[in-house]
Amino acid sequence: MNTKKSFNLNNIIFISVGVVLLALFAFTDITPSKLTIKKGAHIILVGNNLGSRMMNYGYFETELQLRYPESLLYVRNMCDGGNTPGFRRQSGRPTPWAFPGAEKFQTELAVLRQKVF
Repeated sequence: MNTKKSFNLNNIIFISVGVVLLALFAFTDITPSKLTIKKGAHIILVGNNLGSRMMNYGYFETELQLRYPESLLYVRNMCDGGNTPGFRRQSGRPTPWAFPGAEKFQTELAVLRQKVF
C-alpha cells in the first residue's frame, strides 16, 4: 500500500512540474526579430531548385524593392537546381563539394564512386 501512495505522489509531482513548464513557455512574450537592411545592401541567394525557379518570376525582388525603396538593394540569385550550399555537382569542378569538409554535413551524397571502364 505504501508503494501506491508513492506512485501517486510521483505522478502528482510530474504533472505539476509539467504544468509549470507549460505555463512558462505558453505565457512568455516572444517577439520576432526585425530584418534591418542598410542602404546599398547586397542580398545573395544560395540554394537549389526552389530558389532557381525564383529567377523565372521577379516577385521576391519586387517585394524587397517595394518594402525598402530607399535602400538601393542589390539582389543576386545564385541558386541552381540540384545544388545545395555544400554540394555543387558540375562537370567542370574537380570536386563536387563547395568547401573543404562539406562532405561531413551531407553524408547521403558522400558516396565514393568507382570508375567503370
